[in-house]
Amino acid sequence: METEPEGSARYAEARPPATVKAGLLRSASMQDVHAAQNAPGRSRRTSVIGMTALGALQGVCCYALLSPALAGTLRGFEAVMWMMSLMLVMTVPLLWYFTENLLGLSTLRRVAIVAVLGLIIPIMLTTEYTVMQQREFPQTSSAPLIASAVLAFICLPLLAHLRHGQQPGRGLQRTVSGWHWSYPDLFQTTWRNVIAFSTALLLALIGVLLLAAMAAGLRLVGIGLIGQILFQPATLFAAYATLFGAAIGLLLAKGTWLIAARRFLLARKYLLPLAVGTFVIWTLVKLQTQQPPPQDQGISALLAGLLTLLLVAVNTRYQDGLELAKPSRFARIRMICVCLLAIAALGFIALTLIRRVNEHGWSANLVWAVFIWVLAAGYLAGYAAGMIATKRGWMWSLAPTNIAMGAVLCVGVLLLATPLADARSLAAQDQIQRLLNGDTPAASFNYEALARNNDRYGRDALKYLSQLDPKVPNGTAIIAGARLALDITTTKSDK
Repeated sequence: METEPEGSARYAEARPPATVKAGLLRSASMQDVHAAQNAPGRSRRTSVIGMTALGALQGVCCYALLSPALAGTLRGFEAVMWMMSLMLVMTVPLLWYFTENLLGLSTLRRVAIVAVLGLIIPIMLTTEYTVMQQREFPQTSSAPLIASAVLAFICLPLLAHLRHGQQPGRGLQRTVSGWHWSYPDLFQTTWRNVIAFSTALLLALIGVLLLAAMAAGLRLVGIGLIGQILFQPATLFAAYATLFGAAIGLLLAKGTWLIAARRFLLARKYLLPLAVGTFVIWTLVKLQTQQPPPQDQGISALLAGLLTLLLVAVNTRYQDGLELAKPSRFARIRMICVCLLAIAALGFIALTLIRRVNEHGWSANLVWAVFIWVLAAGYLAGYAAGMIATKRGWMWSLAPTNIAMGAVLCVGVLLLATPLADARSLAAQDQIQRLLNGDTPAASFNYEALARNNDRYGRDALKYLSQLDPKVPNGTAIIAGARLALDITTTKSDK
C-alpha cells in the first residue's frame, strides 16, 4: 500500500493560482485549501438541525436506559444487555458525527464503518463490564476506554480514507494503482475530529451549567419543579447529549474555524522539543534513582507520556499540509537530538522491563508497557529514516510511519483490550506457568493478588490451581494456597 505522492496532480490543482504566482506557498497550507474545498457549501452541507435531532434522540434513549438502572432493577443478563444498549446509544451517534462531511466517503461506506465500529466498541466495553462484575471494588478499566478512543480517532480515519484505484505518481507520466491512503485527508480528519470533539464537550458542559443556573434561579422565585426534573442524573445526561449534538454540528459547519484552531495549536510546536527533552531526562533520572524499580503501572505511564510527547512534537513541527515543505538543517539536527534522547530513554526502560520480567514475571500493566515500548521504537525508527530522506517533503516522509504505526496501534489495542489476547489473561497464564515451573516458590506466591490484579482471569487461574493433581511438585501447597485465596476473594465479592 502506498500513500499519495508529493507530486499528486490533485493537490497541484487545488493550489490557488494567485498564491502560487505570488510565491506565498508557505503561507497557504495545501491542507487548509483542501479543507476549505471540503467545507459545507462545496460538498455535503452539515445539517446542524440534523445533528441536534440526533443528539436529542441519543439523549432520550439514554434517559430511558438510565432510569431503570438508577432504580436498581436490573440484574444478571438484563444488566449486561442494558450495558450493551447504553454503549450502542453512546457510540453510534459519536461515530456518525466523526464521519460527517468527509471527502470521498460514500453514504454506503459511511454506514458500514459506523456499523462495524459501532458494534466493536460497545461489545468491547460490555465485555469489560462482565469481567469487572466479580471484582471486590467494581470499577471501569482504562484499557477498553483507551482502545475505544484509538478506534474512534485513528482507526476511523484510516478506514474512511483507504481508497483503491490509480493515482498520479511522483511524475505526472507515472501512476500507481492499488489500495492507498491520502495522508493529507488523514491528517485533516484526525485534527478536525479531536478539536471538534473536545470543543463540543466544553460547550455542552457550559450549556448544562447555564440550564442548572436557570433552574436554581427559578427555585429562588418559588418554581422548583423544573429544578427537580433537571437535576436528575438521567435528565442531565439527556440534556448534555442534545447540547453536544448541537455544538458539534455547529463546529463542523464552521470549517474555517476548525482550520484556524488547528493552525493555532500547531503554532505552539516550538516548545514541544524542549518538553520532550525535559521529560526524557526526568525519565532517565527516575529510572536510575528509584529503588526498588518503578511499579508496572508507573512504567506504562512513563512510556505513554514519552510516546505522546514524541508524536506531538514531531507531527506538529512541519505538519502544515505542505507536501513540499522540508525541515531546515538546524531543525533536523534538533529533532535528531530529541530522537537520540528518546532512544536512550527507551534503552534504559527496556533494561528495567527485562529485569522486571525476569524477577516477577508478566503482569497486565507490564504487557501494556512492552506494547507501548514497541510503538515508541517503531515511531523512532520511522522518523529517523524520514529525516535522512531529505529529498522528499517532511509531510510525505512521515506519512508511511504514521500510517503503519497507526494500524499497529489499532490492532494492538483491539487485541490487548479484548478477550482475543487480553493482557490480564496473558499475565495470569504466565504467573501460573512460573509457579508450576518452580520459578516462583509456592510459599511466597501471592495467590490473592493473582485474582485481584487480573479480575475474572485471575479467579479462573485460582480455580485451575485448586484442582491440580497433588502429585505435581509442591502440589499440596499450591492447592491449599489457591483454595484459601479463592475463598477470601469469593467472600469479599459477596459482601
